[in-house]
Amino acid sequence: MAKKGQWVEIHDIVLEPDERAPQAPEDTRKVPLEMFVKGFLMEDADIGDTVEIKTLTGRKVKGELIKDNPIY
Repeated sequence: MAKKGQWVEIHDIVLEPDERAPQAPEDTRKVPLEMFVKGFLMEDADIGDTVEIKTLTGRKVKGELIKDNPIY
């Protein structure tokens, strides 16, 4: 279990393949646009939970917890 305030990494799908821009290359349109962000956990959670983090710049972002204590 990751604790509140711990350095973690999250993952989220920003755009599904059918939502990608039509002018994007064909191989790009076949895969989702993914986001990986590191920050400080706002609440205790387990790997796989949907969580909110606070980045080093102070932004709050939600996504699936994938790593605790990732490398910088």
